Amino acid sequence: MLDTILKFHKKLDLRVGEIVEGEVIEKRASEVFIDLGIFGIGRIYGLEYMTNKDIIKDLEVGEKIKVKVVGLKDKFGYIELSFRGIKNMIGWERVKEAYEKNEILELEVKDVNNGGLIVNCFSLKGFVPVSHLMPQYYPRVQENEKNKIAFYLRNLIGKKLRLRIIDFNPEEEKLILSQKAAEEETIQNYLMQLKVGQIVEGVVTGISKFGVFIKIKDWPIEGLVHISEIPSQIKEELKIGSDIKAKILKIEGNRVFFTLKFSEQV
Repeated sequence: MLDTILKFHKKLDLRVGEIVEGEVIEKRASEVFIDLGIFGIGRIYGLEYMTNKDIIKDLEVGEKIKVKVVGLKDKFGYIELSFRGIKNMIGWERVKEAYEKNEILELEVKDVNNGGLIVNCFSLKGFVPVSHLMPQYYPRVQENEKNKIAFYLRNLIGKKLRLRIIDFNPEEEKLILSQKAAEEETIQNYLMQLKVGQIVEGVVTGISKFGVFIKIKDWPIEGLVHISEIPSQIKEELKIGSDIKAKILKIEGNRVFFTLKFSEQV
C-alpha cells in the first residue's frame, strides 16, 4: 500500500522541462487549455501561442497531444506549456496518422528546386518530386534543359496543392508527397472513359530519346509515344507545344501508350 502511495505522489512531482501528454479542452483566440489529468490544467499563450499557430490551428477539442512544461503555475494557477523542443515530434506523429489514413492534404508550396516542390507539412519540410506532379504542373523542358526546371516551377510558389504522403522516415527527416496520388480517383475516372484504338486530340508535352509525351487536351492524362510508334516523316516536326492527334495503343494501370502510326498521320 505504501509503495502505491509513493508511486502516486511521484507522479504528481511535475518538473519544468518535462514532456507530458494531455487533452485539448478549449481553444480561444490567443490561448489553448490542455487537461493534464492528475497534474491539473495547462495553458499555451502569449509568444508560445503566436509562434506555434501552424500547429494550434489544426488542434481539435478532445485531441491528445504532447507538450513541454515551462512553468509550474502562472498567475491564474495554470501550468505553463510549450511546444519547444517537441514541435518535430508532434509533426511526425501527424504525418504518420495522415499516411495511415491515406489523407489528402492541402498544402502551400514554399519553395522549389530542380527536383520538385518544397511544402510545409505539419511544420515539417516535405518534398514533392517533379515526377509526382500532375501533367498541367509538370515543367516542360528539353532533355538538355533540366537546370531550368526550378525556373518553370517558381510560379507554383504560394499555390496550394492537394497532396498525399507516400513515404516518410523521421530518422532521415524524409517526407515525400505526391500530387498524382492525391488525384488518383480523378485520374481513374478519366481513364475509364478511354478505349484502346480511340483517337484523341493532344499536345506534345515532352521529347526524349525514347519517344514523346502527349497530354490529352483538357484532360489530366498524359501518355508516351515510343520512338518506334512515330512515323519517320513527322519526327522532325514534333515540338513541345505542338497540337497532334494520337491513337491509344494500350492502357496499363495509370499509364497510357499512344501511337502516331495510323492513317491520319501517315
